[in-house]
Amino acid sequence: TDAASLDQIVTCTSNSITFTELNLSGQPVKPLYTFEIPGDVKIVSAEFKKTKPRPHQLLVLLSDGSSIIFELDYKPPFPTPFPKSIPADQNAFGRYFGDDLYALNSNLCYVSHDTAHTWILDTLGIGGLTLYDVDMDCNQRAYVVTSKGLYKQEQTSTLWTKNTNYTGSFCIVVYVDRMERIWAASYSTLYVRNNFGTSFSNAPAGLSGTIKAISTDHLGNVFVITQDRVYRSLGGTQPLTRIDAGIASQIAEPISFNTFYSVSADSVLCIGSSSGLFTFNDFGATWYC
Repeated sequence: TDAASLDQIVTCTSNSITFTELNLSGQPVKPLYTFEIPGDVKIVSAEFKKTKPRPHQLLVLLSDGSSIIFELDYKPPFPTPFPKSIPADQNAFGRYFGDDLYALNSNLCYVSHDTAHTWILDTLGIGGLTLYDVDMDCNQRAYVVTSKGLYKQEQTSTLWTKNTNYTGSFCIVVYVDRMERIWAASYSTLYVRNNFGTSFSNAPAGLSGTIKAISTDHLGNVFVITQDRVYRSLGGTQPLTRIDAGIASQIAEPISFNTFYSVSADSVLCIGSSSGLFTFNDFGATWYC
C-alpha cells in the first residue's frame, strides 16, 4: 500500500495494481482503476513519488527485471513500460527518492538517474553483502541495510561506507521520515537519529516481535508493524502501544493468524495484510477494511 494523497491510495497484489478513492474519514469508497499484469510476471515492489512539478509518479518493479512508471495525474493513470534492465528476482524491491531510483535484490544494488531508462550497478563498498532495505534523506544521502550493518553513500559519491554511529547489533529496516529522523531496526529494537545528528539512540520501547516496516504520518507519529501487530508512538517520543484491536474485530481468524506486509502513513494510515487492506484516520479511532 502507498498513501498517494488524501483522497487516493495505491494497492498491489502479485499481478494487479488498484487505485482506490478514500473519503475524508480515510474509508475506502470505491476502486477507480485497476491494471492487470499479463502472463507469469509478478509485481515485486511499488513506490510512490510526489514530484514538483506534477504529475506524481508510481514506480513498479516486476519479477522479470522490467519496470513500469505510472503518471498519476492522468485519468486513468498513464503507464509507461521499460524493458528488462536488472536481474530477475522475486524478492527485489525499489525505492524512489528525489531524482534517483534504487532497486535492490538479495545482494545487488542498482541506481537509475533517468527515471528507469537505464540502471547502473551501485555496489562499491557493499559487494558480496546481503541487502535488506534502502532509503534517502533530503540531502540525497542514501542509506542501505546490509548483513554487516547500516551503510551510507553521499550524494556525489559512488562509495558505500559503514555508518559506525549506528549502535545496533544488526539492522533489518531503515526509514527516513519527513522530519529527517532516521529510524533503524534490529529485530525488536528500534533506534533513531534526530535532526541530522551523528549518533543513534534507543527509540521508544514497548513492542514485541521482529520489526518489518516503519512509517510516520504528517503529525510525526511513528507506526511500526511486526508479523501480526501494529504499534504507534505519539510524536515518535512516547512508548509504542498496540493499535490493532480494531483490525482483530473485523477478521474471522485470530489476529495471530494474520500477516502484516506493509505500512504507509500520511493523513491516513494504510496497512496491507493477508486479510486485506485496512485504513485508519488518526483523528478518529476507527479501522476501515
